[in-house]
Amino acid sequence: MDLLKPEMLGDVIINIINILILFFVTKKLLYQPVKKYLTARREKELAALTDAEQSRAEAEEAKARYDALVKDAETEKERILADAKREAKENADEILSGAKRSAAALLEDAQRTADAEKAKLMQDAHREIGQTAVALSGKILGREVSDADNRRLIDDFFKHLGD
Repeated sequence: MDLLKPEMLGDVIINIINILILFFVTKKLLYQPVKKYLTARREKELAALTDAEQSRAEAEEAKARYDALVKDAETEKERILADAKREAKENADEILSGAKRSAAALLEDAQRTADAEKAKLMQDAHREIGQTAVALSGKILGREVSDADNRRLIDDFFKHLGD
């Protein structure tokens, strides 16, 4: 049995040539454009990934700046609150000390006025008691009492009253 006959040998060679032609044509017409398309697609994907990574990095930087601004704002808020509290306490202390001074001045003025009224009332009371005592003693003694006697009697009366 002869496996390769001369007629078959020509058919095998033609088939091998056809397969080689088909391989080179397919490689030229299909493989290279598909490979070029896949390479371009891979490059686009890499560019998109690079852009995404860059955008992520920029977002992280923006977030870090935002966090720093928030922290600075919090610090500033705390400083402003502390200043406001300190200033309010100082104002309250000033108002309180002014009120204490005013109250002390009013109390002192009231004390002076009361002392002056008391002194005036005492003088009026001395004068009235003296006049009443002179009139009474004049009636009792049946004679007129001199000014010197009056003064002496009044002074003795108030001396005993003070004791």
